[in-house]
Amino acid sequence: MRPQRFSSRRPRLFVISCLVVFGLVPAAAAADQPVKLTFWHLWGGGDAPYAQQVVDAFNEAYRGRIEVEMAEIPAFYERFDVAVAGGTPPDIAVIHARYIGKYGSMGVLHDIAQLAAELGVPIDPADYIPPAWAAGTYEGAQIAVPIDIIMSLLLFYNKDLFEQAGLDAHRPPEDADSFMEAVYALRGLTAEGKEFWPTWIEGGYGTYRTFFSLLHQAGGTLLKDSRDEAAFHERAGIEAIQFLRGLVENEFVLWPPNNMVSRFASNQIGLVHLGGWNIAYLDQFADLDYGVAMIPRFFNDRSFFANSHMFALPKAPGDTPEKLKAALEFIRFWGPHSLSWAQAGHLPVHLDVAQSREFHDLPHHGAHLAQAPFAVYPPAIPEIARVESLVEQTIHRMLNGEAAPEPALAEAARQIDALLQEQ
Repeated sequence: MRPQRFSSRRPRLFVISCLVVFGLVPAAAAADQPVKLTFWHLWGGGDAPYAQQVVDAFNEAYRGRIEVEMAEIPAFYERFDVAVAGGTPPDIAVIHARYIGKYGSMGVLHDIAQLAAELGVPIDPADYIPPAWAAGTYEGAQIAVPIDIIMSLLLFYNKDLFEQAGLDAHRPPEDADSFMEAVYALRGLTAEGKEFWPTWIEGGYGTYRTFFSLLHQAGGTLLKDSRDEAAFHERAGIEAIQFLRGLVENEFVLWPPNNMVSRFASNQIGLVHLGGWNIAYLDQFADLDYGVAMIPRFFNDRSFFANSHMFALPKAPGDTPEKLKAALEFIRFWGPHSLSWAQAGHLPVHLDVAQSREFHDLPHHGAHLAQAPFAVYPPAIPEIARVESLVEQTIHRMLNGEAAPEPALAEAARQIDALLQEQ
């Protein structure tokens, strides 16, 4: 592991003295009243306990000085938007990178880099995986700091089924040819008393993530550089959707899909693209022997749809230097102490952790760091959710056999052009 650049265990008296000297807390109260921070998150189920471990470690390290209270917020974005509009947001919030354009355009988040410089809490971009750090930037302002890269499309493959099909269980597919070779070989298997499918396409928003990944692998983009005109309907988009339609039309997958993860866990699917967050769940199945590899190079490279959980500091009427500095200390602490968070299946983006032996040795996490350079984030535009929804609906219509690729993509592009040019 690289030497940690920032220490989180400063002598208590030194820190309190500095706060007093700079007028951030009254001298009489400094030792008795820790700065209390509210931390809203959207993690449910398996992710939250791993995050709580980092919060607990911070609270212990900063005992008597800073105290973070972590709270899961149902219907997170609705409640967060209401709180921001009402001037009562949390001190710290977790948002997805895909919404950076939305909140950046609203001007409701602090520039964290600027605050860090002003308040003397250095957070060095060089300590983070570059594409993840860049995803928190909006019009030159660093309005969010990445926690991870959400590995939305890793290749999960069943080693036992590979061996039964005459495939090398230690050599997962690297490209389109080897992927299809595996699919044809697996097609010859049957699951006793169960349906069996050689591969799978995720449904819902996952279908969009898969299309987005193939689109970029084929050299395309969702929007043109100006970000006010669609580009996904051009040659690369057509090639991407034709590949997916081929899997459906040749019955290599069940479409419409259902119960994908449970079917993989039950040895009913040979290989599938899943998010890394499924690792902890799948590791519970003693009868499942599986591997995790990088997304294959279906076209030109291994580009994949990336997203990140990000720390943001919402602007509020009650902001004080004391609270803002405490929040920055928490953000800075999290990065090099996020190994426990990695067990949620995401890639920690602080290099002290991402490049550590401890992270590399976590079961089924070996492909995460190698795939990171191919991360492609959605464009940071306020309307990204509406754009993605239109594209997702169009993809489903094409895979359902209800529309031909070229006219359907062209019509979706026309609608998105009109949407973007309204803004």
